[in-house]
Amino acid sequence: MHAQYPYKPIRLVVPFPAGGAMMTNPGSLQQGLLWLAMTIAGCIAIVRGDIAQRRETFRADAQIAHRILGQRAAQHDAVLAMLSLTSSEASSVEQHLRTTYPQIVAVQHRDANSNWNDPMLATAE
Repeated sequence: MHAQYPYKPIRLVVPFPAGGAMMTNPGSLQQGLLWLAMTIAGCIAIVRGDIAQRRETFRADAQIAHRILGQRAAQHDAVLAMLSLTSSEASSVEQHLRTTYPQIVAVQHRDANSNWNDPMLATAE
């Protein structure tokens, strides 16, 4: 059999006792349990740190979103207040609003005694 293969056979050494027990020395059992406890404690510390970091990132993002939404709401309140103070000339109001607030795409206007042409606007009112 050795003549067919040019390689020498490998001798396998098993580090465990022949009886199959992994650790027979009580000191090594205590060391193993200590190692296991330290490993679990390290894993818990890593996970807790990751959770704290994610929570802080979420809190910062939520504060930014809240501030931006508050600014947008204040802008919309300013637009509505300006609409109530403007004159009845629709074209000048629309042009003034579009130059002052570029986020306004269109302005629709109707007289006090008339109806909306769009049924959705009539329903919304």
